[in-house]
Amino acid sequence: LPKQIQYHKLLGYLTNKHKFRDSQLDAIKTLAEDNKNLIFVSPTGSGKSIIYQIYGILSQAQMLVLSPLIALQKNQVELLWKKWIPATLINSSLNKEEKNKRLENIATASYSFVFAHPKQFLTKNFDTNQIELKLSNKLLYSPFGSLCIDEAHVIDTWGKNFIEEYGKLLILRKHLKCPRTVLLSATLTKKQQKKIADELFLENEKPKIIVTGFYRPEISLHVITFGLDNPHLTTREDFIDDLLHKNVGKKVIIFATTKNQVDNLTLFLKQKGHNAEGYHSDIRSENIRNIKSQVQNRFSGNEPPEIEILVCTSAFGMGINIRNIRIAIHYSLPFSVNDYYQQVGRIGRDRLPSDAYLLNDVRESTRWIDFIDQKQLEKVLDEHKKEELKSILEKEKKDFTDYVNSPDKWKYILDYFGDTLKLSIWGKIKYYIKKIFII
Repeated sequence: LPKQIQYHKLLGYLTNKHKFRDSQLDAIKTLAEDNKNLIFVSPTGSGKSIIYQIYGILSQAQMLVLSPLIALQKNQVELLWKKWIPATLINSSLNKEEKNKRLENIATASYSFVFAHPKQFLTKNFDTNQIELKLSNKLLYSPFGSLCIDEAHVIDTWGKNFIEEYGKLLILRKHLKCPRTVLLSATLTKKQQKKIADELFLENEKPKIIVTGFYRPEISLHVITFGLDNPHLTTREDFIDDLLHKNVGKKVIIFATTKNQVDNLTLFLKQKGHNAEGYHSDIRSENIRNIKSQVQNRFSGNEPPEIEILVCTSAFGMGINIRNIRIAIHYSLPFSVNDYYQQVGRIGRDRLPSDAYLLNDVRESTRWIDFIDQKQLEKVLDEHKKEELKSILEKEKKDFTDYVNSPDKWKYILDYFGDTLKLSIWGKIKYYIKKIFII
């Protein structure tokens, strides 16, 4: 069959869909037809996995997939086996007998996909303080026709001093004779993409970079600044109260930085007559998973009593997946542009108009971020690693401050990730009309 037909047949078989999303097909062709390496950056839920899966199946050679979390590895292996595609994982959770059995099968290329953490291949030599190949591991000598690095942002964000093996993947690529490689991420910034392209690939094999899907035209981004002697704005609480009264009946999620903020804001809103509930990790029932399931059902209206306004910490709110949340409010500044984008992504999943309000109190500014950053730094004992983490946190804080002050919020976000505004003429007209009327 022609490759074009094979692509669509596999898409239908793997996903039950018959149309590729934006740039998926271009990404697959980059690997399968152009024989180029690839860095593919697209938001969570945009279908990045299908790229390595279709290419891996068509290549008819065993693909090594590097993934930082055992839970992600297990999930992917289970999904592939449901489609009768042979896949396995190698990690520390396996007993010796089971691990050896799988290694024997991998040695004869019995699988289409093998999932592992870089620690299976690389180790630190404490005499030289260098990352080296784990020459005793049989996995290192197994036949792999291609390589996928999932959650590739780990390479630059934490791969220098925290998950050091991720920072030395060129050693592994050279040992495997530089196989066709695809990197997938939802959060690689434009600067990180270039840095990884330079550090992980040799001069004659530089990857194509595809960034797509970050613009959400249904979401309007607003920044409301307090503490500048504006007679029309008093406190963040009063602004939220007024906004909620104007949007009665709409689903609203409010992100707060601390548990105390969640509790105090929830109490304030209830006293003002709003149907609000607050949640964070200190609120216990049987366990946190049951709580999240209960909140999901009450917030979506599937279980009484229904919640209209959910006040929560970012960690709790990221587990909420409801299509018709209309408004997101950030009571305090998030820690990074990436965190903010991920949290705002909770709203408007049904593609209907939605609004995100970031409340910037100049009297508080980044005080909470500084406080929590300091708590993170106190946990790190190694001074070199502490300086590295401090540098990362300072950079993220500066980037977010630049976002707050930027005149065009969506343009800043797209530039940050290296995406571009791909709109028709009518789409551009609507974009700039909306921009004029944004608060």
